[in-house]
Amino acid sequence: VRVGHEVGTAIVQAGDTAAPRSATHCVASVPTAGPLPDETTTRLRAAEEPLRKVIRADKCTVVVDSWDDITRNHLVNVLAGTAKGMFFMGTKQLGSDDHEDAESVAKLIMQGMQAAGMLNVVQVCSDTCSVMKAAWRIVEKKCPWVTATCCGPPVLSLKLKDLAKIPAI
Repeated sequence: VRVGHEVGTAIVQAGDTAAPRSATHCVASVPTAGPLPDETTTRLRAAEEPLRKVIRADKCTVVVDSWDDITRNHLVNVLAGTAKGMFFMGTKQLGSDDHEDAESVAKLIMQGMQAAGMLNVVQVCSDTCSVMKAAWRIVEKKCPWVTATCCGPPVLSLKLKDLAKIPAI
């Protein structure tokens, strides 16, 4: 694997040293605690620390994306990045008590901003669903130095789907 940043290279190398897993293992059987995950997490956190320092020193973008895994758990990923690199900050699994309304999503976005350093965040990037757009307005009102924008690939995907519906195409 070729990675252009030394931190990215270190993260890939740390992942490569993990014990191999059989493709037949169910996702639910992958250990989430114990020596292997704890050791790997420690190595990955150490490898990404230089990038965290860059994000604390520079201004950054927080990227939020939600999705459903193969067991239909609804997950929200949060990433932070600058022109010098991006890193994964974490995932929140939404449970039955969690709400996907604008206030709740804005709170989740702001937790990601807090983790990156609230005053360092100048942009929030996400998809364009109506709840997310409403959350953008809340975030921009509470943090007027932040601009919320849509993520390009989901918009392109929606446009391509619209084009595919045209009979001549």
